[in-house]
Amino acid sequence: MVSVSGSTLLTILAVVLLVVGIPASISPGVPAPLVSLLGVLLHWVGTGCTEPAPLLFSFLILVALLTFAAGQLSEVIAARVGGASSKAVALGVVVGLILAVFLGAAGLLVGIAGTVFVVELVRKRNVKQSLAASLAIVVASFASSVVQIAVTTGMFVAMLVVIL
Repeated sequence: MVSVSGSTLLTILAVVLLVVGIPASISPGVPAPLVSLLGVLLHWVGTGCTEPAPLLFSFLILVALLTFAAGQLSEVIAARVGGASSKAVALGVVVGLILAVFLGAAGLLVGIAGTVFVVELVRKRNVKQSLAASLAIVVASFASSVVQIAVTTGMFVAMLVVIL
């Protein structure tokens, strides 16, 4: 029988979380940077708070938290910059979350973008402005996913170097 120490189990779980964080970056409702951060924290605890070094540990925490916060706000900010009203954005988020249950990430995106387009079209009666507000959300969503993939991949690579 093979004996595995508690710290080894925490490291294995940490690596699993770091790996899961990467594809989770494109899943709606999954806080991918926080999943990866949990992996970092588990390894840190498993090593008696010695690995990664305090500077890298602090940097990874900061980057994960900032990326998570930016991801949560990106579509709302983009919609506002694109000219959407707060009402359109709020309604779009509600519709997007409902559709995400049935259609996943596509439902979230279509729900938010479609709702913003319809609400702004009714409000402004201008197809071009409504489309601009809706398109801003789509671009922000893709940009947010790309940034989250880059950050979670970077966290995985940095921790792989630390672990190995």
